[in-house]
Amino acid sequence: MISEGFFDSIALSAIMGEVFSRSDENFLLLSVTDGTSEKYFVFKSDSVTLLSLGPRKQALLGDVLVKTRRISEQQLKEALEEQHRTKDYLGNILINKGYASKDTIRNAVREQIYEELFDLITWEEAKYRFEVKDPSKDKIPTFDDPALRATNCEMNTHLLAVEVGKHIEHWEMIKDELPSE
Repeated sequence: MISEGFFDSIALSAIMGEVFSRSDENFLLLSVTDGTSEKYFVFKSDSVTLLSLGPRKQALLGDVLVKTRRISEQQLKEALEEQHRTKDYLGNILINKGYASKDTIRNAVREQIYEELFDLITWEEAKYRFEVKDPSKDKIPTFDDPALRATNCEMNTHLLAVEVGKHIEHWEMIKDELPSE
């Protein structure tokens, strides 16, 4: 199954319905572009991987952690300096330094994925492609382009679908209250 078109809250709602209804070993690949940025979401039954290319439209992991007061700006600065030297993932560095727990990092990454997915409905003229892939025939994308930013998080994709559905309903209520142009 492949579907393509312009991306909006209706398309996202249908895609999340498909994610919610899946319980097989197939994975779902969603790619969205607005001509400037591209995002790829790989949904498996127990995880979501996000690959991004182009200008970031959401907060970085360190910024999320500082904004929510899970780490200090000084801790972030030290961790980023180490990341620059070692090329390790920021989350690993924060855990190894004792600045954050695995759960804290996992929750922050989960928040990033929610925000990135929900942010897509605000893109103007965004186009999407949604495919169901069979892992016995299709390889899970591992984009080797160093320009791509990868975020992976183990999560219950059914809960993700429900949470995004709630965000969509809230967004539609807000849109209805806004004056039309």
